[in-house]
Amino acid sequence: MILQQNRWLHFLGETTPVLLTGLIFIGLALVLKTPWSSGLYREIRSYFLTPSTMPILNIPLITALMFTTAGGSLIGLGVPRLWVSSLAGAIFGITVGTLVGLVASTMGASIVYFAGRLFLSSWIQKKFRHRIEHWKTRLKKNEFLWILYIRIFPLSNSTVVGLLSGSCRVPFVPYLAGSFLGFIPLTLLMCSLGDGSAQGKYLQIGLGIACIAAIHTIVIINKKIRLHHTGIYPQPIKKEMP
Repeated sequence: MILQQNRWLHFLGETTPVLLTGLIFIGLALVLKTPWSSGLYREIRSYFLTPSTMPILNIPLITALMFTTAGGSLIGLGVPRLWVSSLAGAIFGITVGTLVGLVASTMGASIVYFAGRLFLSSWIQKKFRHRIEHWKTRLKKNEFLWILYIRIFPLSNSTVVGLLSGSCRVPFVPYLAGSFLGFIPLTLLMCSLGDGSAQGKYLQIGLGIACIAAIHTIVIINKKIRLHHTGIYPQPIKKEMP
């Protein structure tokens, strides 16, 4: 009986992030259907999309740069990049929002990397001393592929990944390339969710949540496989979920 209860609690703990994400975006879609909130959203969106655009891509250049700079700075300060991406999707739409969110995420990851490398290295070595050696062992095999992997499948908090990478002196180019490419799937998904909530597209929200659930399931299965073979989890740091 106790074992069944523990399994049930463990299942709830594993599925709660995905369920909460779905409830948040569905709730936002319902709230934005009210006259006051929908009017406010249209005003905000028109403000961002009205200024001068690039003739070819029809991108609101000035406001896109403003959003990217502000979003990248917030991510550099520890704000979850996934929420910045969803906001970009709500304002700019899926296509432009994904581009803006991706650049902002990469900018924020770069800020965190250099903070860990130049200013917080000694503190990080003390704070994560039990994880540093495991991290270094992983990175020695292939910095680019390991960074790419943990960005695609969020095994750990994005900010912590950047700080540890900087502290461990991971070369910046592999870190940047792995982060940029690895950010694409979840950035696209979160922009889709943001756009779906803003436009009241419930099917789009459902598909986005299903994709996030699939990624989350892969992460859980990967952890269980590694636990079975090694007895330890690959990265005992709070995973990045919206």
